[in-house]
Amino acid sequence: MKKSLLWLTITIMCVALISTFALAGCKTEAEEIAEEVEEEAEEVEEETTEEVEEEAEEEAVEMEPVTITMTTWHAEENFVNLWNALISVFNETYPDITVEYDPASFEVYDDVTFSNLELGTAHDIVYLRPFDLGRQVYEAGFLHELTVDEMPNLANFPEANTGPFSSNGVIYGSPDRGYSQGVYYNKDMFNEYDLEVPETWDEFIDVLDALKNNGKIPSSLGGGTGAYLDQIYYNTVGVNLWKGEEGKAKVISGEMRFTDDPFVKAFEAFEELMPYFNEDFVGADAFAAFDYFEFGEAGTIIDGTWNNGRRLENSDFEVGYFTVPPQNAGDEIYNVFINGGALGINKNSENIEAALVFLNWLATIEAYQARMDVGFADIPILAADYDTENDLLAEVVTVVGESTISACVHRDRLGAQDPSAATLMREALLNLLSGDFTAEEAAKHIDDGLAKWYEPYQ
Repeated sequence: MKKSLLWLTITIMCVALISTFALAGCKTEAEEIAEEVEEEAEEVEEETTEEVEEEAEEEAVEMEPVTITMTTWHAEENFVNLWNALISVFNETYPDITVEYDPASFEVYDDVTFSNLELGTAHDIVYLRPFDLGRQVYEAGFLHELTVDEMPNLANFPEANTGPFSSNGVIYGSPDRGYSQGVYYNKDMFNEYDLEVPETWDEFIDVLDALKNNGKIPSSLGGGTGAYLDQIYYNTVGVNLWKGEEGKAKVISGEMRFTDDPFVKAFEAFEELMPYFNEDFVGADAFAAFDYFEFGEAGTIIDGTWNNGRRLENSDFEVGYFTVPPQNAGDEIYNVFINGGALGINKNSENIEAALVFLNWLATIEAYQARMDVGFADIPILAADYDTENDLLAEVVTVVGESTISACVHRDRLGAQDPSAATLMREALLNLLSGDFTAEEAAKHIDDGLAKWYEPYQ
């Protein structure tokens, strides 16, 4: 095509020159000039052809078949099927990059992966835990630093998603998947008692009152599962009070502490919910609590969206989802978003370029749509108008998209040593549930524990 256009241009120039000089009675001189133009054009064409061939050779080198390996701690069948599906879609665009998914079991993943990184036998792509555990892998010098220059789609992620996988402004992991924490509710029960999704905290309490007055468990709680107390209940109830990432940053820096007003109020809000929980809320575990909701005894439950494609698909009533509402109508709504993991590139990999291509593709709407297509329950980190047959997942995506996401307030930096903020918060909440702590005492318990090792609190 380029050659045809070039010769067409030459022909037009020659005709124009000959015509011009012929009219002036200088035909011979015109022909000589035309011959010189033609010779120069041939030289240009030769140079252009050489450049095109060189570019083609470079592209051929870039697209040379390569195999990259990746590992995660998810060897479950649904995750294996997910990654096989994603790789298949990826290969429609990048057929020369073969990706081998080689997971390890959850129990041994961290030790095995760290050991392989030390020995130089690790996979090209490794899965990273958020915050301190993932940061330890980076600070040990095992991970390739990610930049927008090498991976343009990294810019698509909000800071709340990349923050758990960064250190001093350097991003070392590309966010992969996430979950929201909020309130599941029984739509059939709400319709039966003419209840609407609350828009303020007081309206939320009114809804719980109405459910209780009609002989239902307003909200089920599994206080026997410690991880649920600190990660789900305290954070989900309190995130609006400390304004998400803003409050989280202040707690990490030491500008604010858990004894400051927003965090004490979160304990008070948790206390306010206690009369509406199931009678055995102190000893019941998370599974028992979910039974109350799944089998229609409880009208609501504060939980995570990892339940979307698992237990909730078997419910015989319609399930809805909303975030814990703010104190006042019109206030900004914050939603706790759990970053489930990130993909990091082994710094000593021989296939860093191919790994970057794969990670860059995973950070696209196309890739997240592919997850939806296989029915996976994770929430797409990138906001878009996705197609899904899962009505509940579609509702969750909409609700999360209308809120400002934030990570848990106590996970980043505050879990690097013992006693961790997570352990201290569980202890505080258990004592609050049993009546041994007031809200102020619960908050002080966390501050006092962190002051033993965390310098900003000393």
